Amino acid sequence: MLSSAGPPRNVSTGTLGSGAIAAPAVLSLHDRSVARPSAALHVGNTIVTFNDSLQPGNFLATNGLGPHGAAFDSAKGEVFVPDTQTNTVSVVSASVALLIANLPVGMAPEAAIYVPSVSEVFVANAVSNTVSVINDTNDSVVATVAVGTQPTALVWDPGVGVVYVVNTQSDNVSVISLPSNTIVANIPVGTFPGGIAYDSGTHQLFVADADSSNVSVIADRNNTVVATVTVGAEPMGVAYDNATGEVYFANSGSPTLSVVSDSTDGVTATINVSSSPEAVVYDPGTQEVFVALPYANSVSVIAAGNHTVVATVAVGLGPFALAYDAADAWVFSANQASSNVTGISDATDTVVANVEVGSAPAASVFNPSLDTLFVANGESRVVDVFYLAADQLLGKVLVGTDPAALAFDPATGQVFVANSGSASVTVIDANSLSIVRTIPVGDHPEGIAYDSGTGQMFVTNAASGNVSVISDANDTVVRTISTGTSSWPLGVAYDNATGRVFVVRDGNSDVWAISDATDAKVADIAVGTNPGPAVEDSGTGEVYVGNLGSGNVSVISAAHDSVVATVPGLANPAGVGYDPASNAVFVTSTNPLAAVSAPGNVSEISDRSHHVFAEAEVGAQPQSIGYDSTSGQIFVGNEWQGTLSILQADARFNVTFQETGLQNGTVWGVLFGNDFIGTLASTVVFPSANGTVPFQVPSLAGYQVSPASGAVVVNGSDQVIPVAFTSTSNGSVFTVTFTEANLPFGTTWRVLFNGTVQASFNRSLEFHVPNGTYTYSASTDPPYDAPPASSVQVAGHSVTVTLPFTHLPSGHGQDRFEVLFTATGLPVGVAWSLVWNGTTNTTSNATLAFFLANGTYVYAVERLSGYTVTPTSGSVQVVGLDQEVALQFAPDVPTPPLAATIPSSGPPWAEIAAGGAVAAIALAVAGVWLYRRGPREQVPSARRGAP
Repeated sequence: MLSSAGPPRNVSTGTLGSGAIAAPAVLSLHDRSVARPSAALHVGNTIVTFNDSLQPGNFLATNGLGPHGAAFDSAKGEVFVPDTQTNTVSVVSASVALLIANLPVGMAPEAAIYVPSVSEVFVANAVSNTVSVINDTNDSVVATVAVGTQPTALVWDPGVGVVYVVNTQSDNVSVISLPSNTIVANIPVGTFPGGIAYDSGTHQLFVADADSSNVSVIADRNNTVVATVTVGAEPMGVAYDNATGEVYFANSGSPTLSVVSDSTDGVTATINVSSSPEAVVYDPGTQEVFVALPYANSVSVIAAGNHTVVATVAVGLGPFALAYDAADAWVFSANQASSNVTGISDATDTVVANVEVGSAPAASVFNPSLDTLFVANGESRVVDVFYLAADQLLGKVLVGTDPAALAFDPATGQVFVANSGSASVTVIDANSLSIVRTIPVGDHPEGIAYDSGTGQMFVTNAASGNVSVISDANDTVVRTISTGTSSWPLGVAYDNATGRVFVVRDGNSDVWAISDATDAKVADIAVGTNPGPAVEDSGTGEVYVGNLGSGNVSVISAAHDSVVATVPGLANPAGVGYDPASNAVFVTSTNPLAAVSAPGNVSEISDRSHHVFAEAEVGAQPQSIGYDSTSGQIFVGNEWQGTLSILQADARFNVTFQETGLQNGTVWGVLFGNDFIGTLASTVVFPSANGTVPFQVPSLAGYQVSPASGAVVVNGSDQVIPVAFTSTSNGSVFTVTFTEANLPFGTTWRVLFNGTVQASFNRSLEFHVPNGTYTYSASTDPPYDAPPASSVQVAGHSVTVTLPFTHLPSGHGQDRFEVLFTATGLPVGVAWSLVWNGTTNTTSNATLAFFLANGTYVYAVERLSGYTVTPTSGSVQVVGLDQEVALQFAPDVPTPPLAATIPSSGPPWAEIAAGGAVAAIALAVAGVWLYRRGPREQVPSARRGAP
């Protein structure tokens, strides 16, 4: 258990994404191999936030999300709380108000009861159509009983020694005999039954039939319905008062309770409450009835003697179940939306305890001055604060509803918390852990970033379509910037070098660059589909944006306001974070359809090559990423398990490839493991863990290279590998210079020349070749068109070629759509060719993209020695939508080993494009809430329409 800490030590560290920005230094390849990355990464320890414990390794904890029931065990003084979203039961000690266990049961447990005659707890599993039987001596499941469809309520009848189970979808009640745990009867009742109560005075069961708006009365002597009573609309919860012989029914379809006399089976009173009630429990100690009002986040207290409301108690979010504790004279409320249990004293009708039974880390931020980590729990209103030097819990701060994002302000020593559910930002003093102020902002604030240049916080308000600008001088909103009513702004990142704030607009699949000096939009940058999280890389001056719908990450140059790379193969990238110590960006991959216990994944991307070079398994549904520069650790919040994975990298050493023999300005590269870097510099550096890593240096036209391939043995030290290029043209190498015309400065353009692609932000680029005739083609992005493909002859002197680009007519750029050809089945670096609308295009990349107006276009795939391809040709009709054409290559003979897969005629940088020539095709997703809301949507409700 993480203990309370003493005064934190003072440390001097940096923060996530802080520092100066430099222009991109290398070009990048737009795909990666499926081979295992060479740099090792693993989870060292796991912080379990909902019970504040530290576990070694990648600990896959159970969690208590979505409490939807409660049963009090009088023998042990414990409350058993079914957790619908995580298929578990939380066990809470009533006397000390602490979570002591979390037990796996069936799917979507909805209700629980304690049976003292057998010392067992019975749990109704709504989706499994079963009842789990828990032995309270050792908190273990000892039996599973199959019942009807969607069991949602239970009651124990001590007179005949059975448990009655209400099956909501099959409109009946199952009878379980004790202690054999066998079904002895199934009793038909009304439509969509919900709650049930045992009447010890008449030995009858009262069943609330929600859709029938009536009550079925069952005699336990023969298990038959002996009466039907009409009550209010959609009765759900039921409670019996043995002092008066009355049964209380919570009418969820109207804000009332119906009171039924068990002597006449007739309604004797109707009690008005403030909101639709769902659950009800009788307190014999005070002769009061407690009523859960989930839509008012409160519990009403009713005096049974005169049927009047005497108190209303605010509890957690969405109270759907109640349990009475006679030993402590408390009533416990299970609050589904805030994943906690509230204890209410029946003597004072006040809250005396709150116990978290679940946690969903939505965001974290590091305070370098005190070495503390702030973690926002998205399933409650709590921010946990950990003192990292001693692995201790410092405290918990109660903030707004559904905290979604955090940012640290080093100038004021404050932490700003964006509360998505309450449209506010909470300001916490990082030293005293006290709340300084709560600031109203727009609807559903989802992202927040600190602007060190102006001392302001930029808060993205998703549902309002705007950004709130907060001054840290007085903690007030000083401006509001509109991003469009349907823009749904989410992630936000700040670049100190340019003074720009980058706002991700999910609704428009783009990113706005906003000047913090003028609050004006200075660029609109198209990215992938359903973009969400964003982080700034201070080492390269780039912004990384996770595109959930496209399954990739867009890399934006802050200096040029354009996409310079796309990192593919990252399923549902829900979180991104930057580590300046390793010059790496970390990306979480989530799977909303995976089991709650299934591990998630984190990928480490080199910010030089834009390639994934390390991966690690973490907890289920990893979302947020935080960086601790003191220890160099990465903290990954796993939403479905209430944990923080602490990532650690194995010791890494630099492997440097040193080139000699090339003219200045010649592009060359190295494939190291599965990571490729192309560069204009004389060295290429890869970080690597210990081990043997294969490499290749693709040949260049007019040169021989030595070594062309090999393996590097890394064993505890850096390595330098000399690479010698020798001219094969007796020194007769000439420069072909391409110069663009008509493009705005900073626009990305590309030239495919002799099988090699170069990209440029500047006015010109160069190739160095011997005498000969060479074909070339140019490309750029709308709203500009490139000139047609042509050829150039080199005959004993250098040549300059001017490329006049053409601006499309106004509005026409928006009428051009992407046709993306995707090749699978080829080893990395193998070149393939596509004849597209009469022009041959060759690439070593896995994708080839064209931006075209509406029309019909034909294509053919050229024969590739050793492979067959499907399809070999066809046509594409562009009618207002992006399209993808899948090309499947299959080897005629077994695929050669990696060392032989890159022929000299097709170097792997054939599709290097610092301007981001290829944008991944959009994939449809349910919506923006996929990356943070996914787990909640997987669990059926006990209400109408559930399976």
